[in-house]
Amino acid sequence: MNLKLKPLIFFVLCVFLIKPGSAEKKKPFWSRFSLKVTAGLGSRVPIGDVNDCLKSFNDNEVFKAHRESETGLVVGDIKTLDDRIFHGEAELRFDLTPRISLGIATSLPIRKRNESSVTYTIVGWAGPQVMTWTFRPEIQSLSANKVKCLLQLIFYS
Repeated sequence: MNLKLKPLIFFVLCVFLIKPGSAEKKKPFWSRFSLKVTAGLGSRVPIGDVNDCLKSFNDNEVFKAHRESETGLVVGDIKTLDDRIFHGEAELRFDLTPRISLGIATSLPIRKRNESSVTYTIVGWAGPQVMTWTFRPEIQSLSANKVKCLLQLIFYS
């Protein structure tokens, strides 16, 4: 007998001999409600344009020069938005049959915000002039806060 056919014949025999011996009893079906709650931390949101604007204001040449020479004329720092988010979802499902279920789900809105400021003091002939810039960037996604209707079909034999 060919060596390549032996593993194939062994596999076919195992499938036909073991499958009928492991038949499980059918359980009566009870329709039920189930609640599924999921949450996570760590997904990233692309906040590139807002953070680029904040970085470019904070890292301009005048501010950099004063910070490097430690003159004390620039106080504070503009902080960028953190791109990691917390997300959560809740789903209520009702099993109609063993293979069909209906459900409704909703998720939390995505919202990121912070506040930071920088103060720049100009010392001139007329005395010191103090300028303070305060930024309150906020990003909010209402599309995440939606209700989804689910119809789930489970296919198995």
